[in-house]
Amino acid sequence: MSNFVIKDTEAVSLPLLGKGIVMSKNKKNKNWKKPKPAQDNQNNNKEIRSVADLQKLAGDIKQDINRAAAEAYSELMAEDGTESSGQPLPDDSLPATDTPALKHIDRENKERTIAGKQQRLAEEISRIQEENESCYGSFHEPEYGTARSIHSLHTPEADPAQSASSLRAEDKSKGFKTYRPRRKMTRRGKCFLLLTGLVLLLIIALIWAGSAGSAAAPSPDNPDNGQADQSQPVHNDDGDQSAAVPEEHTPAVDDGRPVVALTFDDGPSSTITPLLVEALKERDVPATFFMLGANAAALPEVVRQVAEAGNQIGSHTYDHEGYLTKLDDKALAAQINDTVKVLRHITGEDPRFLRPPYGAMDKATAGKIGWPMMLWTVDPRDWDTRDAQKVYEAVMNNVTDGSVILMHDIYESTLDAAIMVVDELKARGWRFVTLDEYYEIFGITPQPGHLYRGTQEVVL
Repeated sequence: MSNFVIKDTEAVSLPLLGKGIVMSKNKKNKNWKKPKPAQDNQNNNKEIRSVADLQKLAGDIKQDINRAAAEAYSELMAEDGTESSGQPLPDDSLPATDTPALKHIDRENKERTIAGKQQRLAEEISRIQEENESCYGSFHEPEYGTARSIHSLHTPEADPAQSASSLRAEDKSKGFKTYRPRRKMTRRGKCFLLLTGLVLLLIIALIWAGSAGSAAAPSPDNPDNGQADQSQPVHNDDGDQSAAVPEEHTPAVDDGRPVVALTFDDGPSSTITPLLVEALKERDVPATFFMLGANAAALPEVVRQVAEAGNQIGSHTYDHEGYLTKLDDKALAAQINDTVKVLRHITGEDPRFLRPPYGAMDKATAGKIGWPMMLWTVDPRDWDTRDAQKVYEAVMNNVTDGSVILMHDIYESTLDAAIMVVDELKARGWRFVTLDEYYEIFGITPQPGHLYRGTQEVVL
């Protein structure tokens, strides 16, 4: 009779295989007792996390099978009067069963019993494996950082030393699906996403508000200019310009009298300007004051006094430092726009005209400034002589119909000379006007970026 062997059975490391699997004894033997579960199989209930765990579990099952076969064989030997060593059977075969002491034993029946139990064991393992695949699919293996099919872990090619990339490539080539566990977003992650969204919305709102606020309003002197060049230091950089012209303004008309415009630069002064304003108000004489932004910011009450007395206020730059033609764009914008902001804040109106320091101007600078600029026709050089009589004589010797007189409201001699000039010309029937009224009477509309000397435009 041929020898029989316990063949290696494919091991499956599943939680369902928690109990040790052993060979059962023929029920005809009444002395046989069901063996207790093998101690080595207690580890089978542990969760499987690596190929090494699977291989260890397969080895434990294999030992259980050999142990069960050895016990069955020992019982057979005991019935025949032959002692057994009690050790597990070797992998190649069991001891021969054709000894004379076992002739009365139905050897074929015993072989059939052991072979049948082997077959049932293999079928049970296969069934459990199929059930596990249908229920669990594949499981996550932390050591490799990816999920692998149970089939791939059973193959002898599965080496724990393989890299994650090679294992993923192997799974893909065999058609196995990779399972990646879905992570739930934590509360901290949700808060981070919410705050990021709010910050983005805030940034968009600020950008939109800045772009809307930077759009320049049309200049009152140039209604067709829908949007000013942002690179130019225009006086209407922010705020509505409609306040620059009174709603109930009545244009001045020529009444036949000679016209003269008094203009004063470099103020306001804390002493001379208030006295000059009161003297002109008593004589019902308006004038135009080209103020420095720095002085206006220091004396807001004097600025209001000048405006409330019916005088016109213009810009003479912020601090009269140097020639505008020699300044870069940034410095030029500061000289112009800073003065506008100061005067607007005090009076509620923007100045309509600019008088450049020293009268210096060129075409390029005029184009950057972008609003009308005024010079003069009579200069008595009051800043040089500081003598009231000489100033008076210089004015009276040069004044004509349509003259624009230049003086400075920072000298006491100028205050006296201005009063003398007003009294004399009033006595002769002359008409004193602001520059706004001056150009209305002569029918001239000053254009932005142009320079005027009285009624004449200066060619730059």
